[in-house]
Amino acid sequence: MRVALISDIHGNAVALDAVLHDVHRDRITTIVCLGDSAEAGPKPRQVLQRLRMLNCPTILGNTDVQLLTRHFNPPRDADTPTVNAIAAWCADQLTSEDHQFLYSLPLTVELPVAESQSLLGFHGSPHAHTDFLEATTPESILDTWFAGATAAILAGGHTHRQMLRRHHACWIVNPGSVGLSYVRGRNGQVYRPAWAEYAVIDHTPGHLSIELRHTPIDLRALAEAAATSGMPHAAWWMKDWRAAP
Repeated sequence: MRVALISDIHGNAVALDAVLHDVHRDRITTIVCLGDSAEAGPKPRQVLQRLRMLNCPTILGNTDVQLLTRHFNPPRDADTPTVNAIAAWCADQLTSEDHQFLYSLPLTVELPVAESQSLLGFHGSPHAHTDFLEATTPESILDTWFAGATAAILAGGHTHRQMLRRHHACWIVNPGSVGLSYVRGRNGQVYRPAWAEYAVIDHTPGHLSIELRHTPIDLRALAEAAATSGMPHAAWWMKDWRAAP
């Protein structure tokens, strides 16, 4: 069975379409979305429409909850008011059908990927969509988060960082971010490369491969989508994007 993992689309339909083009080209029919689908980008409603059309297992992320509750980010830095204005605009774009879709999403999803083996999907961790599961997270914390889990593959998002690590006999994978990936340059500066991140799992009895991928996105198309969407602070939102190295 081949599974494409996507996460953290954040209202970026241009990036999502680039990933779906790859997935369909490779004839991967099973897609799992690990949450944070619509908030923070120029096409929140269009992203949710695509997910409904795909009819793929989709997780509830922390920013999905923010869209429903309109409880946005507490003050953190000078950019927080701008970030919250974009989030509020995204919430305003959603229809009643979008709300029903988000309200229906679970915190976890489990599906079989091979005989007697399964994949457990979540956003931050199975316990909370705001947990940060990273390469350096202590095993003792993972033991708590995954107590009782029997899945061979544990898949989460939230950090916007691609990752693959072992936990006992399991693999933990983070596909990265479709819509808001980031790179920290050698000078310490953070920017958004012109690519969308995802992962592909190929699992058959006796064989497992997990591939972390990224695919190019068209910055001109992205800038046009932002500029014509009506999203506030569109120029600010685009300023950190640059051609991938």
